[in-house]
Amino acid sequence: MTNGAMSVTTGDDAADALLLVDVQRAFISGPDAVPGHLDLQRAVAVLLKNARAAAVPVIFLQNDGPVGAPDEPETDGWKLYFSAQPGEPVVRKAKDDGFEGTDLESLLRSRQIETIAICGMLSEMCLAATARTDGAGTSGRARGRVVARR
Repeated sequence: MTNGAMSVTTGDDAADALLLVDVQRAFISGPDAVPGHLDLQRAVAVLLKNARAAAVPVIFLQNDGPVGAPDEPETDGWKLYFSAQPGEPVVRKAKDDGFEGTDLESLLRSRQIETIAICGMLSEMCLAATARTDGAGTSGRARGRVVARR
């Protein structure tokens, strides 16, 4: 795309699902937002719109931060920035890795999802940890691959 936004690709590079990692209010808006949050908002919005338009399943990972953290459960910062639509699961997690201590793996298997496009906040932490686990096959499934591009 010419505007630099990311999109879920089609054809041989198509993903079976879009995984949004920690796209929560605390990280994408307000005083605790990550650097470049406005660009991230736009890029994630395009990915989400494209996935939904193509009927690609969308899965949200939502971090449960500790007491006092900007993403402490049930606070405004903990809420998802983009709302999940009916049928779009929200997997809560307490660790950086979205597979550790969650049902993400069983969810992917039950839906026969083989490839995932991953996007989200805190790329050096939770997004990277989730991608590494999936990519290394340590979650017990075949290597995933990121198919979202600039």
